[in-house]
Amino acid sequence: MPKYESIIFFVETPFTDRDEKRFGIKELSQQGFQVEVFQLEDIFHKQKYVASIQGNQKEYITYFSTIKELENELQKRSKRFLVILLTGYYLELLKLFNKQCIDYALYCTNRIPTPKEVVNDSKYIRIKQKLVEEGLLSVLKSIGRTLKKSLEVVNGKTPLSPTYVIAGGSRSIEHLSKKTLDSARVIWTHGLDFDLFLQSKQTNRISHSFFDIYGNLVEQSKFNNYIVFLDEYTPYHPDNDFFKIPHADKKETYYPRLESFFFYLEKKYNAKVVIAAHPRSEYETKTHFKSFTIIKDRTLDLIENCQFALIHSSTSINFINLFEKEAVFFYTSTMRYFYKNMVATFANLHGKNPTEIDFNTDYDSLNLLDEKIDRSKYLEYRNAFIKRNDSRMEYSWVILADEFRNE
Repeated sequence: MPKYESIIFFVETPFTDRDEKRFGIKELSQQGFQVEVFQLEDIFHKQKYVASIQGNQKEYITYFSTIKELENELQKRSKRFLVILLTGYYLELLKLFNKQCIDYALYCTNRIPTPKEVVNDSKYIRIKQKLVEEGLLSVLKSIGRTLKKSLEVVNGKTPLSPTYVIAGGSRSIEHLSKKTLDSARVIWTHGLDFDLFLQSKQTNRISHSFFDIYGNLVEQSKFNNYIVFLDEYTPYHPDNDFFKIPHADKKETYYPRLESFFFYLEKKYNAKVVIAAHPRSEYETKTHFKSFTIIKDRTLDLIENCQFALIHSSTSINFINLFEKEAVFFYTSTMRYFYKNMVATFANLHGKNPTEIDFNTDYDSLNLLDEKIDRSKYLEYRNAFIKRNDSRMEYSWVILADEFRNE
């Protein structure tokens, strides 16, 4: 008899078709599990996520408005089930798990490095910069949230005691305490992008034509020699508004600087710049990048065959790393201090130096591709943040199914 018959993913942002593929919903179902998604956005957020306004009508998604409603639903369950937590570690949820003796797993596979790991700024400098960019009120709110979390931990109000911790790279679970890790079984899988990378290595893989965001077939000649930009939808990303995080830059300052830089690169390298649009982007309704080909939901393919990639701090760094591609890490002069440090962090961990661009930048003086790939750095990053060297070379849902199926 299997350990669990049902797996329930708890989420707080829209669960998209992309998420369905990344978390292996169909594959886990084929492995014999009943798979569901519980959408908890209305419980923990007053503001509606932009993409949630249209709703998601998939049959396996259930929406909840209150903790009591969620509690009643879980109490009715007779099957043995496991909750996989894709939300924040909310105190109300943790108490509910303890109260009903519910087995749950923390999903920690997609952790990325933080600036403090390679940037040695003092707290004074960071607070001063935050004051300049965001104002006193924002800083006070940030300090208040940090103090509240610290007090909850000190007072023992956060009973984080998962049954499992689903880990990726060797450093993916560093944020968890020894007490938490000692109480759980750690399952070593890998970052979600690694599953897509494995699929790309299948010998029977079919090559599909590229269509831009307007539905037009892109001429094959554009892909004989091209540069790919890993878009982050920086001034518009809905996560920033939903979680009340300041955007990295403003559209008025961001896009003109990027386009100026891209025109220069096209001329210098005699190659077209192709935009790998962020999955949540809506450039169809915007005026940006009109001189460039914009393609959505094909980031892996675009990186695999590019001459080199342009990146800020996108999580698609995983594909650059796995395919061992050349990359130019850059930021605009108008970006917020924190985001500049994020770019510097990603660059340094790959043996690169970040580049700042502005209208008056002497592009010819930049050493964009003078540094060769430091393969040892790529491998070190891969082990730390994507996949541990000794973890199974298998799809993550297969690893999880094997673990959850056996008594």
